[in-house]
Amino acid sequence: MDQVTARTRTVIDRLYGQPFSRSPEPPVSVPSHSIQIRWPGAQRILRQVDLPQLVRLAQQVNATFRLPLKPGDLVRENAVILEVWNPVTPPEQGPIL
Repeated sequence: MDQVTARTRTVIDRLYGQPFSRSPEPPVSVPSHSIQIRWPGAQRILRQVDLPQLVRLAQQVNATFRLPLKPGDLVRENAVILEVWNPVTPPEQGPIL
């Protein structure tokens, strides 16, 4: 178990080399318009989240993304994996999935 933990820590440190800085803005309130992105496949375990890519995609559609899952969670068939709040344009699901 120690070896698995050490290897996992190495992978996480390589993927997320830069700390994520939080915005000084107040928390976002629940939107009037949201789009739910659902998992189209069989159930799986969420192994990782490409946070920098999600930030870029959110900026492209001028929206706030809410992730209801975290790495290690079970993603069931048709589960909501992402909420897109107040998008100017709907995001493409391909890059998100």
